[in-house]
Amino acid sequence: MRRDGCATPLVLDGLMVSSRKPSLRGTQAPVSPKAGASVMPVSMAPRRKLIGFDDETLQAVELLSRDTGKTVQQLADEAFTDLLAKHHRPRTLKDALKQSSQRTPANENRKRGDS
Repeated sequence: MRRDGCATPLVLDGLMVSSRKPSLRGTQAPVSPKAGASVMPVSMAPRRKLIGFDDETLQAVELLSRDTGKTVQQLADEAFTDLLAKHHRPRTLKDALKQSSQRTPANENRKRGDS
């Protein structure tokens, strides 16, 4: 902890990690990288959402995490990607543009004589 009471941010896998809540200003002070780690700009840092699990589900996810060697974050990314695909929702801007350019019956121009 620094003298001013703020926790010293850590850099792990290129992400800034801090034990304090983000300020209302929406930006954090730049952090110097540790031995070879790069700092991701705050604007590119992933947004966070808090998700609750019941005890059984959390235990099963943590066990799966250990068994597969993946982090819980990696499992969550995979699950949300699958969920978006199931509901035919684009995950990225590139996917959205591809999807919008596909011809579907609702987007095809019909001739005036057709009903």
